[in-house]
Amino acid sequence: MNVLGFVLIALFSGVILCGSRRVAVLAVFASVCYVTQGQALTVAGFNFFAHRIILLAGLIRIVARGELRALKFNRIDWVMLISAVVSTIIPIIRLGVWKEQVGGAYNVLLAYFLFRCLVTDLEDVEQLLPKLAILILPLALCMAFESLTKTNPFNVMGGQLAGWERAGRLRCFGSFRSPHTAGIFGATLVPLFIWLFLRRPQRGAAIAGLVGASVITYTSNSSDPLMAFLSGLVGLAFWPLRKNMRRVRWGIVGLLVVLALSMKAPIWYLMSKVSDVTGGDGWYRSYLMEQCFNHMSDWWLLGTDNTVDWASTHMWWGGTDLCNMYVSCAACCGLAGLVLFVLLLVWCFSALGQALKKTDEIMPQSAELLWCIGSVLFAHVCALFSNTYYDQLLVVWWGFLAVISSVTSSILTQAEAGEELEHAAETASEELPA
Repeated sequence: MNVLGFVLIALFSGVILCGSRRVAVLAVFASVCYVTQGQALTVAGFNFFAHRIILLAGLIRIVARGELRALKFNRIDWVMLISAVVSTIIPIIRLGVWKEQVGGAYNVLLAYFLFRCLVTDLEDVEQLLPKLAILILPLALCMAFESLTKTNPFNVMGGQLAGWERAGRLRCFGSFRSPHTAGIFGATLVPLFIWLFLRRPQRGAAIAGLVGASVITYTSNSSDPLMAFLSGLVGLAFWPLRKNMRRVRWGIVGLLVVLALSMKAPIWYLMSKVSDVTGGDGWYRSYLMEQCFNHMSDWWLLGTDNTVDWASTHMWWGGTDLCNMYVSCAACCGLAGLVLFVLLLVWCFSALGQALKKTDEIMPQSAELLWCIGSVLFAHVCALFSNTYYDQLLVVWWGFLAVISSVTSSILTQAEAGEELEHAAETASEELPA
């Protein structure tokens, strides 16, 4: 860890410890954007990357201020917690080692519950977005500079050296460890900034955010961010059909069944077809899913480390590059881990749908924001088919799921309380003498 990294980590940690909830959230995002994982300390054999230190400061804050104790669990929280425990225990049983698994659980749980405590309702999100739009601009400028000069400004903090190219154009990292994760970070913010643009008082910040997010996506020069970018826009396009989403979902299922029956290749080779448009290694990802399915007997109980014959691209440790979050869950945690992860996503969509029904008629602006949040989730779900999240993007991903849990829980709780008051008032009026 160098002096600049130490100063930034200390600054952001101090803001998280001492600032208001909304300021603390911005500090977490600032650390994601402007501190690399090259800044780290080793303590008792554990690697404390910069963001683990930031998350530790967050944990101290929410415990000391009683924010964690005040948290009321809902079903999203419970399935996330159970998923994290299962995803930690199963690899320990299989491998007999625990440090890496405990470190992974540390990242997931602290990121999730930090955001769960700091962002408590939809108003917090509304207040966050204009500031976040401005916050990402320096990162976008750094990545544009990297694209033009082939020099990554974050090298001074252990950032990745520029040099990856595709089709003659540089693939930029920024503060992230990969152009994939950097680009996905930018691409998945676009639907939120589009909502911000629709609010006239915030259009200046919205335009800045849209430009910044688009530059981050473009300079990453990767197919995964492009898929996330387009998926988010597709999600937004379904807004007029929001009251008929059950039919839309069944229509998609029917379409997939027809394609599965008519295609010569298995259904997962749609990824290969998509990559013909977006670019990237779609065929590799399709083949990876096929091999995962073919080797189900190897991984369904406790996962597997023997993935060497699943695909042609191998990592330094000998296994296949599992560039698919769902395949990675299956290989790491078995069928239980995969089912819990999918269930978590399903319940997030379900909670957003229930909250949307409560707000669509009485609070249309809130309903629009909920739909944009759902579009972001859809963008992530699509991107996860071609990427396994890591580096500081994990903080954003688990934090985003926590935000969904918070805002939907707040809306549904308020709606339930309002219905109870209305019912009590009706009961009281019926009991009054005529």
